[in-house]
Amino acid sequence: MIYADLILNLALLIALTTLSAFIDSRLSKYKTVNGIVQGFVFGSSTVLAMMTPLRVAEGVIFDGRSLMLSLGALFFGGWTGGISAAMAIGYRVMLGGPGALTGSLVSLMAITVGIVFRLQGKNSENPPNTLTLAFFGLIVHALMLLLMLTLPKTFIIDTIRVMAVPILILYPVATVLAGKILSDQVTLRARLEAIAARECEFSESLEFLPAPIGIARTDGKLTFLNHAFTATYGYELEDIPTMNEWVVKAYPDADYRNRMQKNWEQDVEAASQRGGPTHARLYEITCKDGSVKKAQISMRPIRNTFLTVFEDTTARLNLEHALRKKVMDLTATQEATIISMAILSEYRDTDTGSHIQRTKLYVKLLLESLGDECPYDQDTKELIWLSATLHDIGKVAIPDSILLKPGKLTDAEFNLMKQHPLFGRFAILRTQESLPENSFLNFAAEIAEYHHEKWDGSGYPHGLKGSSIPLSARVMAIADVYDACISQRPYKKPLSHEETVDIIRRGSASHFDPELVTLFLSKEAEFNKIATQYKE
Repeated sequence: MIYADLILNLALLIALTTLSAFIDSRLSKYKTVNGIVQGFVFGSSTVLAMMTPLRVAEGVIFDGRSLMLSLGALFFGGWTGGISAAMAIGYRVMLGGPGALTGSLVSLMAITVGIVFRLQGKNSENPPNTLTLAFFGLIVHALMLLLMLTLPKTFIIDTIRVMAVPILILYPVATVLAGKILSDQVTLRARLEAIAARECEFSESLEFLPAPIGIARTDGKLTFLNHAFTATYGYELEDIPTMNEWVVKAYPDADYRNRMQKNWEQDVEAASQRGGPTHARLYEITCKDGSVKKAQISMRPIRNTFLTVFEDTTARLNLEHALRKKVMDLTATQEATIISMAILSEYRDTDTGSHIQRTKLYVKLLLESLGDECPYDQDTKELIWLSATLHDIGKVAIPDSILLKPGKLTDAEFNLMKQHPLFGRFAILRTQESLPENSFLNFAAEIAEYHHEKWDGSGYPHGLKGSSIPLSARVMAIADVYDACISQRPYKKPLSHEETVDIIRRGSASHFDPELVTLFLSKEAEFNKIATQYKE
């Protein structure tokens, strides 16, 4: 590809934004210091990008400096913008050539636009969303294209002819991707700070809650008993410094203590495996004064501690609700990010967001229709149909000349097109490196890689056959072919629902899993309903 060097250059800079996000997470409290350090990070990244540029002509180079400088100023302000621009301009002047003046002007323009947008949006508190980043990237690079007019006359026309398309498409897309990393970091930092503040307030408030509460470390040492605990059971930390001493004093009868500990250990193991609280159980506790009280005890592992609540179910439910809310917020953020990635992958194709919604609903319909024969639990099924939105993410690596070609592809072009499942898997796994335990992206990579395999082994990219193809990809294959047939493409007109059903019927045991085809035929009216409801 003619723009391969440029794409790699931009990809490197996008990756380097993770370093900036890491530094921001450590220095966010020290804004000036953070701004200065970020200036050197963005400036160094820009210089690094200029070492491996796309050379349009001798002394006329293109790289990702406009992206890095504008985002640095947008997210971290004047210190970052000034330092990084000074480094970029200094290095560009040192390189020399007829494009040095234009390159310097682009650097100054990039930080100026970044600071203007920052002041307009108060970006330090309200990071820009995806649409704002897209608009921002388009403005910066439209101005960059305009500044090409400052090149010597002999270079202007050829430079604009070669670079206009990537400047107005690749650069804004890269701005969105890199900006999303920084934006998510700002959002996450704000949430973590809010959570830390709430947890501090929560810890301080435990002492004054009417519910008896105790906290123990995983090594068995008790670290906290609130006033209500001492008032109810009489024990202070000096009386029961460890869990072993607590169970001996609270359950003096050896037989009862053994039964209680067995139940407790089972509850703790089950709770640790599922990452939630133990089920509430009724225990008889011997108080310090010798009296016996019945209490419902529920425990939840929190990091390296166990928080135990006695009798006050309201306090327990409030805590569970707060923890569930954190998980739901994280899930919602993840889903929004993945959907944005999917929409971006479709941006270069003729499909729209309706295609994403339809294929997700087709996959959902087939999985839910499997009933007891489905090997996945409900949570896994939900992950799979959400993962389906990324099945063609690898197409972002396919040139427009192939992806949007109205006629039949050549053998070479089709061979390159057949690589998009591997491109998709690679992109998803690279994203997953920072989230190694994220099963959502495991399914996304699986579907992206295998959804073009065929039941008889004639598919690609691996030629897998039969049940060796993952079930998620077999389901996706039917959903993808159905939607492709009924949809308009540059190289074909849409087929009718009836024609499409016949194609899938005839593809049973050759292209598709025959059992899934049977299931599809029983649900084809519902497929048509989805297609009609979410028509382009």
